[in-house]
Amino acid sequence: MRKLLPGTSGLLALGLLLIAVIFLACAAPPQEQMDAARAALARAENDPDAAAYAVDSIARVRDIISRMEAESAAKRYDSAKTLAAEAVSAAEKAVADGRAAALRARDEAAGLLDAARILLAETQSSLDNARGANLALDYDELGKGIASAQNEIDQAVVAFTNGRYTETRDKSSSARSALAGLQGRIAEGAQAVNRKK
Repeated sequence: MRKLLPGTSGLLALGLLLIAVIFLACAAPPQEQMDAARAALARAENDPDAAAYAVDSIARVRDIISRMEAESAAKRYDSAKTLAAEAVSAAEKAVADGRAAALRARDEAAGLLDAARILLAETQSSLDNARGANLALDYDELGKGIASAQNEIDQAVVAFTNGRYTETRDKSSSARSALAGLQGRIAEGAQAVNRKK
C-alpha cells in the first residue's frame, strides 16, 4: 500500500470538504430569488391599480410562483431560479399594467362625467324652454328626474375625486341615460304641439 506524503492527508481532507461545501451550495434552493418573487407578488397584490385593473396579470404571477414552488420541491433549483426571475418581471409588469389601465379608466370616466354634465345643462335648458312655451308636460316629474340625475352626477364627482373610476363611469352613464329619457319626453311634448298646429 502506498503511503501519502506527509501533510497531503490534510490537504486531501480539505479538498473533499471544499467539494462537499460547493456541492451543497449548488444543491440548495434559490431562497433569495424565491423570496424576491413572493415579495414582488405581494407588492402587485397590494397595489390598488394592479388589484383593480390587472387581475389577469396578477393571476399569471401566482401561476409562475406555483410552478416555481413545484420546481423547488422537485429539487430542480435552476428551473426554480429562472421561474423566480420570471415572477418578479411579471409582477412588475402587473403593476405597470395596472397603472396604465387606471389612467385609461380615469380618462374614460372624466369624458363620461363631462358628457353627463353637458347633457344635464342641455336638459335643464330644454325643460326651461318647454316651460316658457307652455308645453303640456309634467314639470314636477321632469324636475325630479333632473334632480335625480344631478344627484348621480354629484356622486360621480365624489367617486372621481377619490379615484373610483368604475363607479364614476357607472354613475355618469346612468345619469346620461336618465337625462336622454327626459330629453325624449320633452321632445315628444314639443312634437305633440307641432302636430296640433
